[in-house]
Amino acid sequence: MNQGRGTILVGYDGSPEADFALQWAAQTATLDGRTVRSVTVHQEEQSPDPSTGSGLENHITARAEDLLLAAGVNGVTELRSGHPVALLLEEASKADMLVVGSRGLGWAAETFLGSVSQHLARHAPCPVVVMRRPARPDAARIVVGVDGSDESLAALEFACQRAKLTGEVVVGCTPGSPAPCS
Repeated sequence: MNQGRGTILVGYDGSPEADFALQWAAQTATLDGRTVRSVTVHQEEQSPDPSTGSGLENHITARAEDLLLAAGVNGVTELRSGHPVALLLEEASKADMLVVGSRGLGWAAETFLGSVSQHLARHAPCPVVVMRRPARPDAARIVVGVDGSDESLAALEFACQRAKLTGEVVVGCTPGSPAPCS
């Protein structure tokens, strides 16, 4: 994580999972001095005028603004037109991190048969955090799968940097045995 710089991009669709993702991004931005940029995507084929969103999309963007304001974080919200996955991948090239919910409404639920987060995680040029509500909210550990690849080592480094900010414990799971972050 880049201490004191950068942008956390959030793909926001107004779902409960997106709310949780935006709140997590705001908390992270508060910890390390980043800016949050929330993007809601209006699919061009849904309307004859792609330059404006529907009333629902404008409501969703306003909800994102309210969440950022309540968190007291430096952030902006945008309503953009285009294909959600393509647009978020393009915008991720200008971000330090992309955060999305594990399930969404509308475009996030329909695109790629519900695998928007999976597609973004595979193809984004920056770290991707896919948020879902924890089964145990009081848990204070980060589990990382490590197979020795450059990507898994980068994930482990990302987790260790986050743990330095939050005090969470990192457990790196390998095919052999778990190893704590040093």
